[in-house]
Amino acid sequence: MTTVELTIDHLGVRGDGIAQNDQGPIYIPFTLKGEHVSANVSNSRGDVLQILDASPSRVTPICKHFGECGGCATQHMNAETYSDWKLSIVKDALQKADIDTPIEMISDCQVGERRRVTLTANKTNKGTELGYHKAASNHLIAIEECPVASRRIVDHLSHINDVARILTLHSKPAHLTITSLDNGLDIAVSAETRIGESEIQAVIKKVVAGRVIKRLAFNDQTLVETEALTTSFGDITVYPPSGSFLQASKRAELLMVDIVSKHLKSSKKVADLFSGCGTFTFPLAKKSQVHAVEMSGAALNTIDNAFRIQQGLKQITTERRDLARRPLMRDELKHFQGVVFDPPRAGAETQAKQLARSVVKKIAAVSCNPITLARDLTILTGGGFKIKSITAIDQFLFSAHVEVVALLERK
Repeated sequence: MTTVELTIDHLGVRGDGIAQNDQGPIYIPFTLKGEHVSANVSNSRGDVLQILDASPSRVTPICKHFGECGGCATQHMNAETYSDWKLSIVKDALQKADIDTPIEMISDCQVGERRRVTLTANKTNKGTELGYHKAASNHLIAIEECPVASRRIVDHLSHINDVARILTLHSKPAHLTITSLDNGLDIAVSAETRIGESEIQAVIKKVVAGRVIKRLAFNDQTLVETEALTTSFGDITVYPPSGSFLQASKRAELLMVDIVSKHLKSSKKVADLFSGCGTFTFPLAKKSQVHAVEMSGAALNTIDNAFRIQQGLKQITTERRDLARRPLMRDELKHFQGVVFDPPRAGAETQAKQLARSVVKKIAAVSCNPITLARDLTILTGGGFKIKSITAIDQFLFSAHVEVVALLERK
């Protein structure tokens, strides 16, 4: 490791400042363009020792764990620099794919709105620690606060840690996916260990006494559920299964739903691909018949059950299918005028190839990965679609992730 002075040339897609030296680019976290810094450098990575000349864009981070905890990368940027950097992530990915459609950036998500987080619990000589890993490290940073997370999650970190303490019997860590739903917390724990009946009874007692955790599952087995947890898509109430996927921010979800619904409102039949529990399914079913396709049987059961008890919706049908391996084919797609897809980070390449060959008129492509989205958009435009608009939504505050909604229609 060598101590050097460097000037930051620009920001990378992960939020690191990037400087140049004789050996090539050096990536230095928590720095800003134009700053002159002293850093310890090893290979292509550096750790700041001192900011010798600070950027006027630098601000005081809002969390005391920032710089150690790997959950956030960019709390040191002012609002303008932060928004420009987020937009650049999407722009760079699309430009590399020769997509030059203007991008609207929406950055109005606020602190305290992240309703889904994954924390790690480790058993140590001092007890159980609960927190996030340091960036690019296995070292756990125990947290006492998390300004980006839902207030309900933060206010009950101590209680969540008490639950984790019962479930972390061995040296191997446990991972807690914590979701704040309308009426309480849902916690899904995954671990490489087993627990016995005494631990199950102890954790049930702890959950019941605390009242805020309404459901707790361990390695896909529900240990306790004191109340049916609910969320809403539009004005439709659903009962999501344990650990189910939801958009990170309710505000961002509503923005995405509004964009997608307006685009597909004239489509008599819509295919909702990678539908999850119905984020887009139910709002779209106000005006269109919707066929929801998803690999998770539990998620589809959630859609079916909610549809049966709701009024004022068009027909909703469901199909369990792994769209990465078995996409809806061109002949199957001929029944739909509109399609929305919201795949995992790997994107929807296989499905996009079938859509490109189809007679579908309108598509809403939703993605949390601009790189795979750019690939999928290239496939679709190569099949005769025209990109109508691209909107970037910052629902992953202070991180290098950004949600994107692209609207397409046949030329």
